[in-house]
Amino acid sequence: MVRLKKLFWVAFFAASFSVVSAYASNEVPAQEPSATQKSADTQESQEDPQGRLKFLKVKYLENNSEAFIPQVEGIKDPVLQDTINNNLKTAIIPTIPPNTSLQGNFEVTFYNENILGIHFKGLSSASKEAPPSKIDKGIHIDLTTGKIYKLEDLFKPNSDFTNKIKKICFTNDSKYRYTNTDQPSQWTYKDFANTWNKESGSFILLKDSVLVYSLPVLQTGEISGYNIPYSELKDIINTDGDLWKQIQGQTIQ
Repeated sequence: MVRLKKLFWVAFFAASFSVVSAYASNEVPAQEPSATQKSADTQESQEDPQGRLKFLKVKYLENNSEAFIPQVEGIKDPVLQDTINNNLKTAIIPTIPPNTSLQGNFEVTFYNENILGIHFKGLSSASKEAPPSKIDKGIHIDLTTGKIYKLEDLFKPNSDFTNKIKKICFTNDSKYRYTNTDQPSQWTYKDFANTWNKESGSFILLKDSVLVYSLPVLQTGEISGYNIPYSELKDIINTDGDLWKQIQGQTIQ
């Protein structure tokens, strides 16, 4: 029996969640209880600016497993809402190895009435003695269908977007290089190119660009990646595709 405990209500535009000592299983229940079946312990409540949706941080428990996951409430169609929440859970739980402790944060990276982007960052370890491993994943879900998007959904069918992205990164190494510290990064383009691909490479969709990155690099544990403007990819972006219409819906300049 899965138990879900509501912890915090936060607005989409300012969501940041501290995860405390979570444990996860490799088994994910097929169905999620409805909102009326969950125990409520609301400590803070906010809505999005239009007052349509609410965003919850909920505690997932199954046997000896525990993890914190995002959840949406306020969607008029209860079946769609259950689909969205179950897909969010399914996307996050497999990132946590079985019988592993986890500490981390959730952030909302993109939100409009059609799509929600979530960035999960954390550290996991199998024991107190074992060195921690980084977990870093962007999740982008369609709020009208419940579909979890892949990076390939942004591009035209059969386009070689992996090599296109790597070529742009190589040509604009210093210009588009991603850094999240004040210190010069120690990773090289080769580190990124050797580890990032469409199957395993991480990505985060933003309003005007896409961040592509790999984890970690050598002993530094740095993220190696690049923040590429959509304008650099306009020749291969599928402007008729659902993902582009949902996140952008405008002519590429």
